[in-house]
Amino acid sequence: MVCWRQFSALCFLCSPVAVATAANIEKVSGQSALLSDVQRATYSRSQSPFSGFVPIETVVLPNGKVKSKHQQYYQGLPVRKGRIVSDKDAGGFSNARGKHVTGLSQSLTAVTPSVSHQRAKQLLKNQHLLSPPFVDVVIPEDETSELFVWLDDNNIPRLVYEVSFFIPTQKPTRPHAYIDAKTGNILKMWEGLAHAADIGQGPGGNTKTGHYDYGVDYAGLNIDKTSNTCTLENTNVKTVNLNHGTSGSNAFSYTCNDSSNINTHKAINGANSPLNDAHFFGQLVFDMYNDWLSMAPLSFQLVMRVHYSNNYENAFWNGSSMTFGDGYSTFYPLVDVNVSAHEVSHGFTSQNSNLIYSGMSGGINEAFSDIAGEAAEYYWKGSVDWVVGADIFKTGSGLRYFVTPSDDGRSIDHASEYYSGMDVHYSSGVFNRAFYLLANTSGWDIRKAFEAFAFANKLYWEASSDFDDGGCGVVRAADDLGYNTSDVIDAFEQVGVYACLDAIELLDEIPVSNTSGGAGSETYYYFSLPTNTDNATVAMSGGTGNADLYVKYNGWPTPSDYDCIAAGANNNEVCYVTLQGSGEYNVLVVGDTSYSGATIELDVTVTPPQTLAVGESVLSLAGSRGDMLFYLFEIPDDGSDLDVSIAGGSGDADLYLNLGSTPSQSDFDCRPYYYGNNETCTASGEAGDTFYVMLHGYSDFAGVALSLQKSTPSLPPEQRADPIDPATPITNLQGTVGEAIYYSFTITSAGVLASNRATLNASGFSAGGVTISLAGGLGDADLYVRAGAAPTTTLYDCRSSSSSNQEVCSLSGMSAGTYYVMIYGSQAFEGATLSMSETSGSDQPSAEAVGGGGGGGTMFLSCFALVFWLNSQCAKKRNKNIAGFCLR
Repeated sequence: MVCWRQFSALCFLCSPVAVATAANIEKVSGQSALLSDVQRATYSRSQSPFSGFVPIETVVLPNGKVKSKHQQYYQGLPVRKGRIVSDKDAGGFSNARGKHVTGLSQSLTAVTPSVSHQRAKQLLKNQHLLSPPFVDVVIPEDETSELFVWLDDNNIPRLVYEVSFFIPTQKPTRPHAYIDAKTGNILKMWEGLAHAADIGQGPGGNTKTGHYDYGVDYAGLNIDKTSNTCTLENTNVKTVNLNHGTSGSNAFSYTCNDSSNINTHKAINGANSPLNDAHFFGQLVFDMYNDWLSMAPLSFQLVMRVHYSNNYENAFWNGSSMTFGDGYSTFYPLVDVNVSAHEVSHGFTSQNSNLIYSGMSGGINEAFSDIAGEAAEYYWKGSVDWVVGADIFKTGSGLRYFVTPSDDGRSIDHASEYYSGMDVHYSSGVFNRAFYLLANTSGWDIRKAFEAFAFANKLYWEASSDFDDGGCGVVRAADDLGYNTSDVIDAFEQVGVYACLDAIELLDEIPVSNTSGGAGSETYYYFSLPTNTDNATVAMSGGTGNADLYVKYNGWPTPSDYDCIAAGANNNEVCYVTLQGSGEYNVLVVGDTSYSGATIELDVTVTPPQTLAVGESVLSLAGSRGDMLFYLFEIPDDGSDLDVSIAGGSGDADLYLNLGSTPSQSDFDCRPYYYGNNETCTASGEAGDTFYVMLHGYSDFAGVALSLQKSTPSLPPEQRADPIDPATPITNLQGTVGEAIYYSFTITSAGVLASNRATLNASGFSAGGVTISLAGGLGDADLYVRAGAAPTTTLYDCRSSSSSNQEVCSLSGMSAGTYYVMIYGSQAFEGATLSMSETSGSDQPSAEAVGGGGGGGTMFLSCFALVFWLNSQCAKKRNKNIAGFCLR
């Protein structure tokens, strides 16, 4: 059942208020008047409160060139987006490049916060129900809070805290937020958990890689040895055995009575010793950064935490350490060279560019860690497979792919395929492929390409960098290193990223006026079109001189490569756009002579959405990946809820529904987002309310039917419960976050019955017990059982909740009657199997011991279970995401 947002008409008694004024972001390039301020900044910061640029770090490149990073401050606080990088020599600073934020004093006259650091952290904790009494059960770790000046989407300066902490539960999370330091409002939230001496010896590898020995096949392990005790720790790396817990910081130690110092602890899930692998790869990653970049990946000792929780199929960086699960059915233990370098490099990013882990910046963040994984593989073996995590994937080829990222069915190959809200693991495909193209360009290799990306991360990327900003940073880093920048620009152009290219977005019927340029000058624009576009034109007019107009779809036009050209004798030019899809259209204006005072404008005509009628269907719908089809309908006069559904056909179309306006991939009220074409949304509103429908091609689709029907009233769970046949497991269960699926069986003197309905199946019952099991598949479903009524998440006789679909409820001492089973989506899940078997009563714990009988057991167990359930809701995933098992 879809829960709709509630809309209320609110009246405010308004008094005059100050209107915030946007700041300006000025680009700094080469020699500028700002350089004198940069040079004086070192001596001026002692003034309080200080406003200006301050050198914050000096970086020596492998070729000996010295760069300096400068942070802009306003009244003593750092200004996000105010960053300059300059050359540094004995004469001071020169050749500054970056961004300077001006006009701050017009809207932000004072920087005294009204909200304390502690209060800001508590506001985020409240979002995760981490306030008394729950905070006593789950204690956040690594709490941080930083005050700075931030520009919102409209460039309005705000005084903001960035707050984060780590929650070490069965389903770990690292929430981040921007909190307004004046009002306490949460401005932005995102998940920041970036998800997968002496010489020691011992086994490594897994069933897929084969067995190998450190100290024999590869270098030995750098360890500490005192007397007969060896410890997996050195100056650079510490390896911790969590032993299936979720916290711990002590380095793993073992007895070593001779000079071989062999550690064999411990084989698990097809791997010979994940502890040895983690320690070896941690040192290898440290050595690569040191040898290639002349810097450590982190400013502190690497901490590699192994054997996290039970059957945990992921790895993550929590802000202070790398943590690895042992895998289960999909993965071997997640300690391999790609994953180890991936997680460590999230730390490198966090300490340098601090790319926000959402949007385009999140895709760059994730891509850099993937890139570091391939670089480490090359550093170790001298070759790469261009696949992320191939050595730990049990049945598949790997997690993600560099050559063609879309081979995983989810990632994108080109920036034009990106949409707001896309998972960062899939948007990473753009920079992954750009890296692959650059590394395979003549005159380049993996090391040179990694150096360019790493120093871009170190010097030029900033928290909110988009694809074009990120690509420009790589170009500038390559220039600093003395590498061919044209090769970098070309690699990025092939994936739709235009590095260091300024372009202006054109919006329908909003003219860009007073444009000008010299003879031969080139000015770039871009725009996108909805799928229901009927026609579109780009027109230039007015002014003096002569400029020519070029348009191209999904690529930047040149005077010799275009889809449309308008090259008359003056500035009056028109291009009629050939509709080719919903991607990006690009415009180039070239000065045939010098010109000025010209206006350029986009005009778009769209076809109104088709109206759907209740009880009717639209058949044989088809489209390509990225295509969008639009419809609308109204709630009938009787106010009935309506179900809009898609079904049948082939491929994968996604259904979107929105009240009052056309939905998009980032703005919708309902989006089931399943694989395939079987999806339903329920529209609930007042008579006459208009709902808009969009079908979006997640991949090519054909033969799909779209229908609109009156909703059928939902039956109570007890009446919806399907029977469990003890002899026949129920297979291929799937559901979304928060979805509940119900089953039932009956105990009588005759035996265990499938349900209390007619035509019952019975099996012998010897007054022992019953075991209900859930197993297999992907994602995370929890199992609940209750006698006499359907269970809920708070009322049950038995509950089994892990971080996967591996759940068991064992019941004994059972009375005659009907029992209900609930499968609950703690996260999205699919492919699970539910089965039931009789067990011996003498060996089974009671339902109360297993699950907290009759609704929860002791107060402590209820609170503990509740906290874990509540925290699980903070890590919701879409069905299309769970199959990826993405490194975070």
